[in-house]
Amino acid sequence: MHRTRLLGIMVLIATMGSECPQNTTSNGMPGPTNSSGRHKLTVTLRSLNGCRGLDPEAEFFCRAMEAHIFIGDELFTRTNAPFNNGNFDNKRGGASDPDVNEFQVEAGKMVTIIAFESMGTQSRFTSADDREAFELGGKDRVEFLRFEGDPVSMPEAGVATLVMDSDKNVELVYQRMPTMIVSVGNTEPLLAGFWNSITIEAPEWLTLPAAGGENPLNGTTQNVSFDVASGFAFIAEMKTGTRITFDPGSLSGFEFDTWTDTFNQCGAGPCTLILGEDEFPIAHWKPTP
Repeated sequence: MHRTRLLGIMVLIATMGSECPQNTTSNGMPGPTNSSGRHKLTVTLRSLNGCRGLDPEAEFFCRAMEAHIFIGDELFTRTNAPFNNGNFDNKRGGASDPDVNEFQVEAGKMVTIIAFESMGTQSRFTSADDREAFELGGKDRVEFLRFEGDPVSMPEAGVATLVMDSDKNVELVYQRMPTMIVSVGNTEPLLAGFWNSITIEAPEWLTLPAAGGENPLNGTTQNVSFDVASGFAFIAEMKTGTRITFDPGSLSGFEFDTWTDTFNQCGAGPCTLILGEDEFPIAHWKPTP
């Protein structure tokens, strides 16, 4: 099965010279009966509302809804966990079809569960065809919310640790990232506009430690020009709390007017939009008097 179309559970056995835990998964892999001296670890991944922001009803491709599980004689952090490429590929799932994985683990062993999430995406479009291709692209756009189930320790964001002193049930809860679509008010048939800059500031990204939590989409794009006739739209599907600042400018014959349909009621100048709920603000330019 192709990993690009499936959510994954990554498992590394951190013990040396000991018997590996037996496991069963929801994709039909056979599993053993429970044996003396072992406890059952159940790890479930589910999304509250799917993976696709622009088309929530589309089939889920939740590859980024992923957990790495380390079982052994020590606990790990995201920084020192020995990540590798071994994995179980499981069926895709969402709110109504969560992914459930079961492991038979030796009593007393320590478990570290590390949650991963999407980077998100942002794009600027000047034609309807480009935007349609983006919406149908099957991107993975989910963010990690919390751990549920049996109590666990959480030494850092997206990391749960526990000791197998009984059967354990841990659930990783995700949601699709909020969507923001910035369009331009249709006030003139050939109206031109200009952004001095568009700046993205995203919260910590839960991924491999080499990224340091820094989202590659962070940064500033300078000098973005367009005309209404081309159908300009800025689309972002990123983690809740991401701040995107639009600094409007002017072109010869046109100047910025105002914003409408923003939650924070931006006016005539720069506008900082914070992703939370889906939002569809409109920017308006006007001819220079």
